Amino acid sequence: MNRLRSRIERNRARQLLESVNAWYQTCKNVAAICGDALYDEAVLHRDIGEVLDRADRQLFQFRSHTGEARAAVKRHDKILAKRIDKLADDMYDLRNHTARFLIRAQGPGPFAGGEHQDDQQRSVYYQKALQEAGFQAREKKKAVDQELSSIWNELQGILRRAEEIAAG
Repeated sequence: MNRLRSRIERNRARQLLESVNAWYQTCKNVAAICGDALYDEAVLHRDIGEVLDRADRQLFQFRSHTGEARAAVKRHDKILAKRIDKLADDMYDLRNHTARFLIRAQGPGPFAGGEHQDDQQRSVYYQKALQEAGFQAREKKKAVDQELSSIWNELQGILRRAEEIAAG
């Protein structure tokens, strides 16, 4: 009976390690994509749809990773599991704030006759977009980064114990 219980605990520990690490990496990927879009004006010279598509693909994976990580962490720390849930909401908000900024920074769409913008016009639209949506999105990015770092630091004790159990 002890061998069975030990095996179950090792499997749970491995699952916790896998799910939390996948969740963390996906969080970092989404934050990096949004950060690049928010801080690099050159992103506007490319198709913003590609940027948002990359973020959305990561968020699709993020949804399942969040559920798995939350469930695994909840066995050890219910408050930390709730923070993982809250951060998930914040990650989606970050993506939406980033999208608003990118759309505004593009300037008028092709139907408004704005497809032939020069660098000065792009700069004007970029600065206006920063004021309307970009600075708020950047603040959201900073908050997400800080909370992700805080949660990750608090997870370290749980992860160390899980590594010891998984090694077995």
